[in-house]
Amino acid sequence: MTRQTRVRLCLALFIFAATVGLTVLPAHNAYALPCCGACDGAYENCVAGIIYTWCGGDPACCDTEVWNRCWSHCNPYC
Repeated sequence: MTRQTRVRLCLALFIFAATVGLTVLPAHNAYALPCCGACDGAYENCVAGIIYTWCGGDPACCDTEVWNRCWSHCNPYC
């Protein structure tokens, strides 16, 4: 195998690997979580009885529900 053939083969393998890496592998969303600013609105809506209606507007219950459903896994970098 000549040097020119080896260079072409390596170039072809590199292009193939780059194409597979960009098309086949899944994309990763680093910040696919809700923004933490939405958690404040969720708490206010809970106290108003709009969401988490089983809390009945109780601030302690709303705080627990919003923590479990929003604050514990929100994105603070939005």
